[in-house]
Order: sequence, then C-alpha cells, then structure tokens
Amino acid sequence: FAAKTSSGDRIHILDVKRGKILESIEIPQLRAIFELDVAPDGKSIAISAQHKMQTDIFVYHLENGDIKRLTNDSFYDAQPRFSPEGNKVAFSSERDEIPDSKRYGFFANYSSDIFEYHLDTDTLLQITHEPFNCSQPFYVQNGSQLAFVSARNSLTNLEMIDLENKRITPITNALAGVFNADVSLDGNYLALSNYFDG
Repeated sequence: FAAKTSSGDRIHILDVKRGKILESIEIPQLRAIFELDVAPDGKSIAISAQHKMQTDIFVYHLENGDIKRLTNDSFYDAQPRFSPEGNKVAFSSERDEIPDSKRYGFFANYSSDIFEYHLDTDTLLQITHEPFNCSQPFYVQNGSQLAFVSARNSLTNLEMIDLENKRITPITNALAGVFNADVSLDGNYLALSNYFDG
C-alpha cells in the first residue's frame, strides 16, 4: 500500500499475518503516489503517480528497482489494474472532451474512459468511448472482459465490456450508486462499495 511520510510518499509491503511492514520503497522521481496494483507474479507494481506536474501510469519492478513509464501526457491517468496474465494494465484516463459540457475550468469538460496498455508491444488502446465517466476498471472472466464503474444516466453503477466484441452489459442497478468494486480470485464473488441502509 502507499502512504504519506514527512519526506515523501512510500510504498509499503506488509506481512498480513504478522502485521509487520517488511519493506518500504521510495521512488524519488515520483512526487506523489495515488493508487497501485501488484502484478499476478508479485514481481512488479503498476502505479498511478505524479511526476513533476503530471499524473501518469508507471510499472515498478521490485527485483531491480527499474521503473517504466507507460503514459506521458497532461491528462489524469489513474486506477491501474493488471490483467490476470500480467501482460496488460487497464486504467482510467480523463482525456475525452464532452462537446455539450457546461462545466467550467481547466479540464472541466473532459470525461474519463477506460484504456488498456499492452506491455508486450507498448501499445495503448482505448476501450470505452462514452460521454460520461468510466472509471475503476478491473479484469473478469480470465481477462476477456473488463468491469468498470460507469456514470451512465448520472448514476454510478458497474458495467462490463467484452474486450473482443466491445459489447457492454450492466452488472448493477443501485439507485444510490456504486463507487468501487473488485472480484475474487476465483471469480465467484464481487465486493463493492456503495450507500446501504441510509
């Protein structure tokens, strides 16, 4: 997990059973660390972090300390998630302009969509193309589909997109909205965050 310290952000590796931090990682070139995900093989970490005045996606290799920058732009790139095979990183990025937006401010008329970076080929693909925010992606069905939080109809709920045919299917229909979610390793359970019982 990432945490603030008096001298900058750190990534801490915690032994859950013993409740002790095994290692604290400092990455000097990153001013702030926002979100992270550990690769399935445990050898690298995908990070959303600030470098200078940009928030981009990076992959940090635990064995040798090398860091690879996946994005390098002025858009807000966040919420990275590894695919089950570890060869792709999905993330949300606020880079699509909303033509009819009435919001004001720098980047105020942009929406977030889901993107996928292929580590083997250094290829970036845009997965969703929506005029509303799509965020918090995670892989399901052995990586053949991506679930994400969609703000369709001004409500945030989970939807799922088939990465082959690009067909989108709703998962939840909560009137209070869904804010974040994840699926169990066996694919049988879905944990989600939403307002419940008032």
